[in-house]
Amino acid sequence: MAFATVEQDKPKIRVFQIMKQEGHTLYFATSPHKEVYRQLQENPNIELLAMDGNVSVRVTGRAVFDVSDDVAREI
Repeated sequence: MAFATVEQDKPKIRVFQIMKQEGHTLYFATSPHKEVYRQLQENPNIELLAMDGNVSVRVTGRAVFDVSDDVAREI
């Protein structure tokens, strides 16, 4: 899926993998040393775009870094 963040009011897009889904919550993993992590700390607004065949889905939301230890271990 395509994962878009914001840096200085400009979109930055990259490919990400969903690591886990619980209901409407999607979990992703990244390193605190990466640019995407810094961007999400500064502005947690994101947009996702996924495709399956001819069907595409666009979702907007906010990144949250409060993940339980159990979920973090599972991911």
